[in-house]
Amino acid sequence: MTNRTTSSSPTASWKNIHEVSKSGRSLAFTAFLVRIFPHRVLVALTRFVSLFYWAFTKWARNYSSLYQRNLIEFSKNLPLELKDADISKLPARPNTYRHITSFATSLVEKIEGWTGKTGMDFIEFANGKVGNTGLVANNEEVKSLLKSKKGCMLICSHLGNIELFRSILSFGENFDHQIPVSIIMDQKVTQNFNNLIENLNANAKMNVIASDDISMATIGIMQDTIDQGGLVIISADRLAATNTSRSLEVNFLGKPAKIPYGPFLIAALLNCPTFFIFSMRKQQEGFDPTYVVNLIKSKITFDCSRKEREEKIRELANDYIKIMEVFCLMYPYQWYNFFDFW
Repeated sequence: MTNRTTSSSPTASWKNIHEVSKSGRSLAFTAFLVRIFPHRVLVALTRFVSLFYWAFTKWARNYSSLYQRNLIEFSKNLPLELKDADISKLPARPNTYRHITSFATSLVEKIEGWTGKTGMDFIEFANGKVGNTGLVANNEEVKSLLKSKKGCMLICSHLGNIELFRSILSFGENFDHQIPVSIIMDQKVTQNFNNLIENLNANAKMNVIASDDISMATIGIMQDTIDQGGLVIISADRLAATNTSRSLEVNFLGKPAKIPYGPFLIAALLNCPTFFIFSMRKQQEGFDPTYVVNLIKSKITFDCSRKEREEKIRELANDYIKIMEVFCLMYPYQWYNFFDFW
């Protein structure tokens, strides 16, 4: 895995794709429905909406099929450490409609979280081994850090539903104090969703840092969040919409792919406890909104020279990708990157 300069094709880049959640009107209408209907009714409604979206959005079907084909092929020759992984939910062949309905359900669940409709009763914190793999969830350690007002960094992805976990934190549930949160995201792409969150939940005033505005000043803001016993949250599986120049090349599901360099550099600069977080819906169909939060601690620390730091950054990125592969195998329809990741 090496650093490399890349240029993304406009037709293949996620930043040019008009995702379902980009429309402000459709989001507001979804929020209205979330307020008046119970969860099971909302999930049933997503089936009809998803059917129309599936039928008329060819690019979504194509990218869903590409991902699932790669995943199925990868599962046929698993590396030794994944031989015992639970792959019982893997489809025999791509099912793009099921994938799209899972995405639509996750959007409803995000809004339910931000309105307070979904609380801690629907969140399970896993501890111990993850699905007969070598991974171990360290959720109790994270909760212990936060309760003692010690901060940490969470590296997430578009696998599962990180928004649900973040929305619960905004209410300060399960803690005796509000948890400071700094989240790094592409504000231009997610602006409609951010505006909706602010309207739905007055407690959602988190410190949002634009992914294309990282500087020593913003690193200082993140460090303050850590020092105050808070969380710095960043997704590491999409190149920034306005900056694709610096990336890391990795091997994901048996094929070369590119992920951003920045999140792993930030982890090195903050040099605090770092966890990979995956918040996964237990039931594929979505009628049960229960999620399992897996927090997996990175073994990599950055008390080292600058030269060694670059190698450790690559190791951290490689570990992240390997963990994503595990959760893709276990939850194949909860990967919400509808673009050519490869």
